[in-house]
Amino acid sequence: MSATTTTTLRDIMTRNVRALPPHATLRDAAHMMAAEHISSLLVMADGKALGIITESSFLRTLHENVPDDIPLEAIMSHPLITAPADLDLASARDLVEQHGIRHLAISDSSGEVCGIVSDTDFRMHLGTDAFRHLRTLETLMDRNIPSLPPEATFGDALASMVEHGADYLIVAASGAPVGIITERDIPRLVSTCPAPNTMLMREAMSSPVHSVQVDATVTHALEMMGRLRLRHMVVLAPDGRILGVISQRRLFEQLAFERLESVVIQANQEREKLRLETHLRLALDGAAAGSWEYSHQSSSLIASDGLLSMLGHTRANAPRTKSEWMAWIHPEDRHLLDSTVNGENGLKTPFRVTEYRIRHKEGHWLWVEDRSCIVERAADDTPLVTTGVVNDITERQTTRKQIARQNRALRLMSGVSQALVRYNDEEQMLAELCTLAVELGGYPMAWIGEVTHDDEKRILPIASSGLSEAYLSTLIVTWDDAPSGHGPSGRAVRSGIPAIVRNVNDDPSFEPWRTAVQELGFRATIALPLRVDGRITGVLNLYSATVDPFDDEEITLLCNLAAELDLGLSMQRSRQTLAQNEAMLLEAQRLARLGHFTFETGSDCLTGSPTHNEIFGLAPDEQLNTEGWRQLIHPEDRARMSDYSRDHVFSGRPAVRQRVSPDPPQR
Repeated sequence: MSATTTTTLRDIMTRNVRALPPHATLRDAAHMMAAEHISSLLVMADGKALGIITESSFLRTLHENVPDDIPLEAIMSHPLITAPADLDLASARDLVEQHGIRHLAISDSSGEVCGIVSDTDFRMHLGTDAFRHLRTLETLMDRNIPSLPPEATFGDALASMVEHGADYLIVAASGAPVGIITERDIPRLVSTCPAPNTMLMREAMSSPVHSVQVDATVTHALEMMGRLRLRHMVVLAPDGRILGVISQRRLFEQLAFERLESVVIQANQEREKLRLETHLRLALDGAAAGSWEYSHQSSSLIASDGLLSMLGHTRANAPRTKSEWMAWIHPEDRHLLDSTVNGENGLKTPFRVTEYRIRHKEGHWLWVEDRSCIVERAADDTPLVTTGVVNDITERQTTRKQIARQNRALRLMSGVSQALVRYNDEEQMLAELCTLAVELGGYPMAWIGEVTHDDEKRILPIASSGLSEAYLSTLIVTWDDAPSGHGPSGRAVRSGIPAIVRNVNDDPSFEPWRTAVQELGFRATIALPLRVDGRITGVLNLYSATVDPFDDEEITLLCNLAAELDLGLSMQRSRQTLAQNEAMLLEAQRLARLGHFTFETGSDCLTGSPTHNEIFGLAPDEQLNTEGWRQLIHPEDRARMSDYSRDHVFSGRPAVRQRVSPDPPQR
């Protein structure tokens, strides 16, 4: 079931709300929650809800060694957060995320609690479509997993779950999962064991552990969680090792991020930009940033303590000459600083602003903004001393790149969406999509291959753009277990997941194509499988001029692009099938001498099929109004057919026989 914008809390809430009085104990709550398999109950007095007890309440109290006879009023969460029953799901999720809760009490028009909604209710009613944008398990799963061996105690598990801020713990042996403890288990253990904290994990855990392979689709994993009513699922490597855990809490964190991403990121980036610019102005005005001074006559350079600290260096290894300073500058940016320290700006501007990369002591590159000016000149106006103030703008550069990447993603996806509806011809559509990947996506080459199922199992290029003609004319790619099938295209077709070559120079699987690709200047490539009705029918290949450009954000964008392309291919195939079916129907009618017509009452227009018009002696495209149709009917039958059309044409009753004129009436 998929939620719609009109779905409200009333549609998904649990109406049978369980409750206990304030003087009831933690053990009483454990017995009720375990017996009725519920994750929360209300604390009520005189018909009024005072607070709520959840599985998290048990985790917290047991970890703090609170006795199980403590009254609920002492440990309940309050005040109770409520929402009206007619609140839509999107607004309800915002309320849940705002308060950091997993259970939301629902109130009726009189303010009385009439139901409750949990995270599981939200997930089950949202369905898998709401999370379909989460493309790979690796980007979705928790990696920092609380884990203990079977010999540990339940008390150790509680401490680990609190430390990790998690609602689960994996029991593992030799790197493989053997059991799991979740908040759901705690009420059960409290109700059945007088001292649960001393239990060994092998006795307390739930097993077996439901798991999914890392190369499975997100949709498959979510459907499995929904079918088994799981809140957690272990993600395994091919050798059975634990790689991560998909948790319901993480799902909603990702969903909230995706929904608010475009607005929140833009606002944060604008605020960050203003904050950085303000800091830069304050640093420059107060001379608190790092600085340097260069003597043109002696070619000596003095860096301030602030600049050395920024770069992680000390005075002992500080640069003293221009050549030593240049050794720290990124090779691609040295020409920028050359013009600065050489005074090439002359008298044209009072100061020069330069942005370049400089190496930190730990090896990474910092982006800096360097404001410099000539402060002393000789009598002939040649520069003697140039000084500069330097500030670290690495974060600002990162923000710029993020904004540029987001704008690029929006342009690319918008272009793809328009191409999907613009073309009725599949070949033209695929060619346009390759062009968009090159012109808007920034990839120097893109091509789409069709998967064949002959003995050779070839992947044949059917659309391309960029520096592709000469390369594709001799390209041999397959998807079988041969050297020609071990490249990214073949792997993507066989596995059903994106295949990446992060550096064509050292990836052994890319050996058959390395020389040709290097000559074109490409350094990395990715292949994304394309599906029609769930079956892999093709592969999209993109090439990059830089090594390893495919980070998580880029992979997500490209997976979204492939998904849109899947949709476009399905639409094209559906249109082709529909057109073929219509043609076959018309041909069958022609052979059987059967015709059909469509009558629009509003415009009083009857349009017949080719065979219909041929039977009645009409021109192929000729249309009739009511009177024209009546003239085709035998005079003795006209009244009866008029009555029938008026009273029964829309009632579904059997048709009546009529005599028609074999030739068009004289008009």
